[in-house]
Amino acid sequence: MDTLSVLSTIIAVIAAIISVITFYETRKIAKIQTNLELVNKGNEMIIQHPDLLALHGITETRLKECSVSIQEFLYILNSFYAGQAYHSIDGTKKVVLSVYRKRMLDNEKVRTSWVHFIRQHMIAPTPYAKAIDEYYNLK
Repeated sequence: MDTLSVLSTIIAVIAAIISVITFYETRKIAKIQTNLELVNKGNEMIIQHPDLLALHGITETRLKECSVSIQEFLYILNSFYAGQAYHSIDGTKKVVLSVYRKRMLDNEKVRTSWVHFIRQHMIAPTPYAKAIDEYYNLK
């Protein structure tokens, strides 16, 4: 085999490997995006029927006791989902929270929502959730 043939074969193998990696990464992103779209549809239903929160172990009464409206809760929840999606797609194992996120986390309603509702009932344990727990000094 001449050098050109060997080089062509190597390039073809590299291109195939890149194609496979791209396929899996694209599929991962599509799963996250589809999940977020469906979660948002569910949240729209919660706005119309707040009693649906009970399916997650959250009551409207308990939210009110914590001085968090349903609209505030869903906004906070969506913001956390967006952050989780961003960091999941990014793929880093150690999440560094942005100034924007830290500013939001400093809000008492956000902290209350995270500690009492979202962390327990609404979000998966991911490096993103771990970073928020570390910010709040939670174990």
